[in-house]
Amino acid sequence: MGEGPSSDYYQTVNKAPWTPPGWVFGAAWTTIMICFSIYMAYWTDSENDNTVLALFAVQFILNVGWNPLFFNFHKVTCSPFFYFITFYSSSFLNCSSVKQ
Repeated sequence: MGEGPSSDYYQTVNKAPWTPPGWVFGAAWTTIMICFSIYMAYWTDSENDNTVLALFAVQFILNVGWNPLFFNFHKVTCSPFFYFITFYSSSFLNCSSVKQ
């Protein structure tokens, strides 16, 4: 597990030449999720608790849901959809927090 994704599918996917070693993904996602959790905990103190919880739910579903779609079900065409929805919901979250 310390060497990253090792499935036959992932090993045969056409990856960019600058793709980092597999272990980087685990470290990066762990760091991102810790930072995201701290940010969400800070923002839940605001008056928009329902908005924060809804955005957290969307982010969680997208971040966790993408993995089985790509690695288990090989739905590569879903990746851009998940990326854009994740990007726009993150952007909305960040813009909403700046307004406060």
